[in-house]
Amino acid sequence: MRGKDPKARAWIAQRIKALNADVLCLQEVEDQDALDAFHRDDLVPLNVRYPYRVVVEGNDRRRIDVAICSRLPITRISSWRFFPNVDDAVFSRDLLQAEVTAPDRKPLRIFVNHLKSNFIADEFRLTPAEIEAEKKNIAERRTSQSEAIRTILRRQRFTGRVVMTGDMNDAPDSPTLAPLADVGLAEQVGAGTTIPSPKRNGALVADTFGDLSAHMWTHRHRAKGVTTFHLFDQIWTTPDLPVVGAHVMRRTQIGGDGSDHDPACIDLDL
Repeated sequence: MRGKDPKARAWIAQRIKALNADVLCLQEVEDQDALDAFHRDDLVPLNVRYPYRVVVEGNDRRRIDVAICSRLPITRISSWRFFPNVDDAVFSRDLLQAEVTAPDRKPLRIFVNHLKSNFIADEFRLTPAEIEAEKKNIAERRTSQSEAIRTILRRQRFTGRVVMTGDMNDAPDSPTLAPLADVGLAEQVGAGTTIPSPKRNGALVADTFGDLSAHMWTHRHRAKGVTTFHLFDQIWTTPDLPVVGAHVMRRTQIGGDGSDHDPACIDLDL
């Protein structure tokens, strides 16, 4: 697999430095070696260090896995790659679970996932009816994944100190994500604010694209002359967590700064 363009990696590293997150959840990471190399070659030269880094091989044949990096101690990790069983795994990639020791010395349970994408292979070859059928199948798969998350949280009897994050590939209030609300989680980023993002040289630039959409967004898609804005990258928390801020680091270029998604973050008072 061809790696990401070095210039794009460098820009993403600049954004991670500016974000200054204690716990970083990542999408589409090839493997542990790739994550460690990115940390060594792109982050450490910027004096950014995450001593705890974990990737577990997921189900996607393209090897686009989810990962967690942390400055806080990770004491336990779990993968739900094979849930509910190896022959009928529901997650397209994985649901990666990590237990982190928060500053208050209590455990914080963090889940990162990448739910079913909206991509339809060879869409231009399909009839409108076939496209609608594919969209229905995608929505059903994403719903099944959300239901699996609900089942996993209930099975572990987690009612507090849970953060569920990732690329959900749907709006927070969509029916496919309703199972997350059913289990007591609330999405935080949608009601947040934007924060400046660094240009390639590291200089911070405030949001210049906020008036393009009436709602918060992390992903822009343009097809057939139509541009849409989506809040696909979300952070859901249990009610007991003291969320004191939620933000999207807005891009400086309309096409994206090293990635077509903008990072989202929350501040917890722990």
